[in-house]
Amino acid sequence: MKKCFFVLAALLVCASLNAQTIVKPSFVNPEWGSIHGTATAVDLDGDGHCDIVMAGESNYNTNPPGTSNQERNRMNHVLMYDPVAKTWTSVGATGLTFPTPAIAFNATIRPSITPCDINQDGIMDIVVFETPGIGRQDQPVIDHISNEGIFLGYGDGTFSKTDVSFVNPDGSDSDFNMAWIASADVADFNNDGLLDIVGVGYHNNGKRVKLYDEANVVLLNQGGGCFVVSHFMSDEYVTDYDQKPLTYHFSIAEVNAYDFNNDGYVDFFVNAQSNDASSLGVVDGTNTHFSELFLNDPEHPGQFRRQFICDSRWDVPFTPISEGGIAIADYNNDGTPDLFYSGWSGNKRGQYVWGLFTSTLRRDGSVTFTDEGQDGLDEMRNQTSTTTQYAAFDWDGDGNYDIANVGWSPQLSTQTAFISIGNGEGKFKSTYRMPGNSEGFVFFNDCNNDGRIDYVTSGQSGDAALYDTSDFRKVFVVVNNDFPAPAAPEAPVLADAFVDGSKVTLTWNDAPSVKRNVTYEYYVKDSEGNLVAGGNSFTDGANNGKRKVMRPGNAYNARCAKLTLPAGSYTYGVQTVDACFTGSKFATGSFTIADDAQPKMSAEIDRVVPPVVNSEGKSYTNPVINVNAPDPTIVRDDKGVFWLFATEGGGQVPIYRSEDLVNWTRRGQAFTSSTRPNFVDGGIWAPDAKKVGDKYHLYFSMSKWGGEWEAGIGVATAPRAQGTYTNAHKLFISSEIGVQNSIDPMFIEDNGTKYLFWGSFRGIYYIELSDDGLSVKDGAKAVQVAGTLTEGTFIHKHGDYYYMIGSAGTCCEGENSTYHLMVARSKSVTGPYVDKYGKSALENNFSGLLYRTRDVIGPGHNGDIFTDDEGQDWIVYHGFDASDTGAGRKVYLDKLFWDEDGWPYMTNMRPSNESPAPVFKEATGIDDVFAEGSGEDSNVKIFPTYVKRSLQVSHAAGEKFEWQVVGLQGELVAKGIGEGQTTIDFYSQPTGMYIVNVTCATGKKSQKVVKY
Repeated sequence: MKKCFFVLAALLVCASLNAQTIVKPSFVNPEWGSIHGTATAVDLDGDGHCDIVMAGESNYNTNPPGTSNQERNRMNHVLMYDPVAKTWTSVGATGLTFPTPAIAFNATIRPSITPCDINQDGIMDIVVFETPGIGRQDQPVIDHISNEGIFLGYGDGTFSKTDVSFVNPDGSDSDFNMAWIASADVADFNNDGLLDIVGVGYHNNGKRVKLYDEANVVLLNQGGGCFVVSHFMSDEYVTDYDQKPLTYHFSIAEVNAYDFNNDGYVDFFVNAQSNDASSLGVVDGTNTHFSELFLNDPEHPGQFRRQFICDSRWDVPFTPISEGGIAIADYNNDGTPDLFYSGWSGNKRGQYVWGLFTSTLRRDGSVTFTDEGQDGLDEMRNQTSTTTQYAAFDWDGDGNYDIANVGWSPQLSTQTAFISIGNGEGKFKSTYRMPGNSEGFVFFNDCNNDGRIDYVTSGQSGDAALYDTSDFRKVFVVVNNDFPAPAAPEAPVLADAFVDGSKVTLTWNDAPSVKRNVTYEYYVKDSEGNLVAGGNSFTDGANNGKRKVMRPGNAYNARCAKLTLPAGSYTYGVQTVDACFTGSKFATGSFTIADDAQPKMSAEIDRVVPPVVNSEGKSYTNPVINVNAPDPTIVRDDKGVFWLFATEGGGQVPIYRSEDLVNWTRRGQAFTSSTRPNFVDGGIWAPDAKKVGDKYHLYFSMSKWGGEWEAGIGVATAPRAQGTYTNAHKLFISSEIGVQNSIDPMFIEDNGTKYLFWGSFRGIYYIELSDDGLSVKDGAKAVQVAGTLTEGTFIHKHGDYYYMIGSAGTCCEGENSTYHLMVARSKSVTGPYVDKYGKSALENNFSGLLYRTRDVIGPGHNGDIFTDDEGQDWIVYHGFDASDTGAGRKVYLDKLFWDEDGWPYMTNMRPSNESPAPVFKEATGIDDVFAEGSGEDSNVKIFPTYVKRSLQVSHAAGEKFEWQVVGLQGELVAKGIGEGQTTIDFYSQPTGMYIVNVTCATGKKSQKVVKY
């Protein structure tokens, strides 16, 4: 559902407190609030105004994936701005629809979102990753919730994921997976004009986090969607720098790309947690933090030299941090980038450090920093570890960088924020107290189209001095900027481009009026006007120079850009970007590279557009049964027809028929009034249909709400799947077997032994059955295999494992239902069952499988799993239709996948709306089992073909005839003799399909009929 708000221009409401001006919010929206999030301002639709992409953990989503609170409430938003109406519109929120198809990405826990034009088509894209963290056991990655990687923009605020491939530096194929990256940034690291990715992370293959493969990489873009995977800490090239290749992992990390030494080659800085203190060479053996600067090698662009900024090789060593971050800008106007540095250090959260470090460039191309202390900079514990937890910008419009310092203030014992105003000489004064938060983000954008950048933040809030109520948590806040908007800066003064073979160096000088702290953006186009480098600003037309992002320019503080390009004629432009992220017009020039230069691959990347039809061109939409049919179970008969049974409603256990799992028709009920069991005074719940030998068994519960010790389980049989089921009898009741709430039976046969599993929130148990499956085996005892977390057990054998799928939460509360599917597995059908981390299901440890969406509430109690003719697995389950909760629990169908570690998963762990349909060859239905009727007698008529009470058989010549009614399995239902015309009573027959055969002297006739 789309949401709108109007950010109205407002004067700042101020009061004085402790020499700081309190600035109250202009706009507050709890629904868009989040923690552990990030956001970025980017012009997605090319209208000259930056929109907003943000993600985090939100208040407004329920039934989340994962097992800890920190894994819950995933939210992604794209907020589009209409500069005429001054209206913001949300393209979608993926928290409950994973993901919203229009947005496509889903990365919400300490995410990194980098805007860029990675395919150089003039439309802004995003590169997205997330950091699960050590304490979260990596559930979002392992459970296939996240949707990370490169997402190409369509120019309207929507995206599609790209299809990329990876190779090793030697050209061989790489099995690298972008899902292993926890945090990343984007820049052209090897100076070929194509945007690359630097990321840190790890892949633990479903094991505990200390058993990992590292994923600390620079992905060098080769064009055409192919990337070379370079491990910047462990590739052999690091030995050329007298460094030992190291393999380890980072978590709760941030990565910042920047040209720290102004040499025209982009470097990067990492802050992270790590379990590898001894091998990382950090300050002390108990330090669990890592901070490091990696400088690009000008002789080998794209290779990086670690600087060891936290050890004694530095005059003023840094203290390594994580759960913190840096804000990079030239704070003292000397033309080189400095650092605001803030985070936890020591053993876990042993000590908090913060302060300003100014830089000095050395003659050898390295950089050193000076600790300028903490004057005017407050201790603010944000603890998010993203690139947006602190920010450098010009708030008051004087051209100098200020610092937005957001977090928990130990001095005030509350979450808040301060803007420290910079004087351009590296000195600050904490001047404004702003709406702030911890575990949040802060960034800047012109939210009301008045030409001034506004303050935007979201996180864990609750500062009584700033909010009118203390109830706010996880709020999205805008503070409109009331300072005069500064004029756009002047363009730089270009020098002639210097070409050396295929290499070109672009240089320029500052315009006389600008400060030294400015950054620069450049672009390069080929002779046909195609972009080959750059893309963060409009390069011509009415919007010439307007920024598409609120970030420093892609040359950063350097006054040069160095590229290696193929032969051809080129034009280029360079603009000044001031501390408000306002761009100048472009100064332009041209150059030519001789014909002997090497060709360059295209930046074009294919979009991944998920198919919505199968190989036969068919799709389906959920629900597949659009009426109340809870606790579905399905059995497939020998002719390939599916028969679905559900919990009793209206005194009947309904039966549905399908040949493809998608199209279902109601075909009667399992019991008649005379065959319905009554050994317990209650309803028939959660049946389980199986074929056992040459019969069909229907195991079922009988219970009523609150009757947990009176509940029981029984079984009935039928010669055909569609019934009617007879010989219903009790297996046991709760008080007899000693298991409270004995409901939800599930039959499985393994190596000739028949078992019954059952239980509901009082433990999951199994017991052996007799050889015919119709009674408890003599002497057998109930054995507990799982704790009290789940009910509705279903066990499926896949590969070497048995998978126990169960439903946790509340099943039956309509829009408030919290039902969801969980899974554990075992090498034996009788256990022990464990989750993905080897923890016992007996102690209520399961891993997530399926959760709610905005459209489907309380999905759970799945039926059997079936494999279609293309080898795809499918699972059915029930859920409440959010638009029709009063209709009860409808039946849904989704594809089940298996990951590399053998665990089942479903796309984004969420019910689908529309998907490619299963592929089944045509089932052998009733038409195929009719007698062909040699000598088919046209004198014989059998009518009607859809029967409620009776049908007529007649012979036009009044001849005698014999008739019989048979079931689909050929079993005789009724027979008789008629003459001329006779009536056959069908009223007592169960609903379903039948064959009527008639034989007489003049021939034979067979006709299918349906009892309804």
